[in-house]
Amino acid sequence: MATQLNIEANQQAAQERLSTPEGKKDFRRAIFSCWLGTTMEYADFALYGLAAGIIFGDVFFPDATPIMALLSSFAAYSVGFIARPIGALFFGWLGDKHGRKMVMVITIALMGLSTTLIGAIPSHAQIGVWAPVCLVILRFAQGLGAGAELSGGTVMLGEYAPVKRRGLVSSIIALGSNSGTLLASMIWLIVLQLDKESLMSWGWRIPFLGSILI
Repeated sequence: MATQLNIEANQQAAQERLSTPEGKKDFRRAIFSCWLGTTMEYADFALYGLAAGIIFGDVFFPDATPIMALLSSFAAYSVGFIARPIGALFFGWLGDKHGRKMVMVITIALMGLSTTLIGAIPSHAQIGVWAPVCLVILRFAQGLGAGAELSGGTVMLGEYAPVKRRGLVSSIIALGSNSGTLLASMIWLIVLQLDKESLMSWGWRIPFLGSILI
């Protein structure tokens, strides 16, 4: 009974907030922020996935056969998916205690920083096996941020949305994740225009280092 009363009170508060010009402005800002945040996070997430299939086998596993290098690259890729539910649970709990906005800022910063650091990892020739180890650690951090963004953004939009439009408004998060994948694909399409030597030495780092702009 108490839970039902809390839900009804929250719904009433959302409706009252949307009836004011300031509330409508906050609603539009929340939609744009959640879409943009999800787009940026999933662009970073997808950058790794595309790199895993295109170049990471040669960069981080040069001593392995081509097939084993590819499999090792995708094994490191899978770590991000293991981390996603962990990030969703932890940051969901944190959001309940300290607010969605703070958690969203933290997760975007986590994703941007970990992606940028991937672009700064020394080569296998410089630090040996520590290169793929660093890659796996940063990929795990990416997964934490991506899982938190997807769940936190959905809840945040649901709280801001009109009662009868919560499903529709919350679905914007899915649009953001697809927009991020498209953006990452476009970035790699541009970077792959470099010659192979430049791509292997420094070109592959550009999409990751560019994440510092987030």
